Amino acid sequence: MTSPSADGAWRDLGVRAAAALVLIPIVISCVWFGGSIYELLLLILAGLAIWEWCGLVLSDKERQVQVLIFSVGCAVSFASVRLGQPLYAIGALAAAWATSAGFATLRGEITFWRFCGVPYLVLPVLALFYLRAEPLLGLVAIIWLLAVVWATDTFAYFAGRLMGGPKLSPRYSPNKTWSGLAGGMIGAGCAAVLVTYFAGLQGLAMAAVLGAVTAIVSQVGDIFESAAKRHFNVKDSGTLIPGHGGILDRVDGLLFAAIFVAGVGFARHGDLRQVAHFLL
Repeated sequence: MTSPSADGAWRDLGVRAAAALVLIPIVISCVWFGGSIYELLLLILAGLAIWEWCGLVLSDKERQVQVLIFSVGCAVSFASVRLGQPLYAIGALAAAWATSAGFATLRGEITFWRFCGVPYLVLPVLALFYLRAEPLLGLVAIIWLLAVVWATDTFAYFAGRLMGGPKLSPRYSPNKTWSGLAGGMIGAGCAAVLVTYFAGLQGLAMAAVLGAVTAIVSQVGDIFESAAKRHFNVKDSGTLIPGHGGILDRVDGLLFAAIFVAGVGFARHGDLRQVAHFLL
């Protein structure tokens, strides 16, 4: 007979697997078709993430006002990017950031967590938009990014469980280990090479290195969200996804990784319209 705790663990695993089997095909389909359906997915994810973040760092009285500020800033920024006006997008972000900080200052509650909300949530959405918008390599860029982040999480989990060892960040994320990070980097490097190879692109060695570095950035994003949850003494950012917690619990690594990969593309080409060419 299995123990009650073992039964609970298997039930939890089953719920997590069922949720993943429902959500992953939806995400992949939106990424594959691109265009308006992909942009709608980004807006929905951004809205849900904003709601969770405001619920995490703000009191109930302020949540609705700040969600409105964040959402308007995100929508205007996204619309500006969609219309080919990135400077207006930056202006909208700055305005939302200043308005949010202004409300916090008036209440005497300006903190690091309140101040970082706008860039933390909105910049990754813009990065994901630009990465997919490029007509030739946009699809490859997003598949590459998702494969690397998912491989990081999967390999880090199993490597950490099998090998254990010193903790990576005992204060903020006590379950993560250095062996898990190494496993995640190896898995991410392999995923990066596979996607690059099957996409018919050159530079497999560079893809492996970039995948491994992206794994580190993804883990930093995971630890950042863990630090926020630990600061506010909550287990999950939300309860939207059965067995997984909230949206932020599932995309914490992706948020940082998207900004990093888009930043690499921009650094190489100096043009936001070319960020999907980060491998070339």
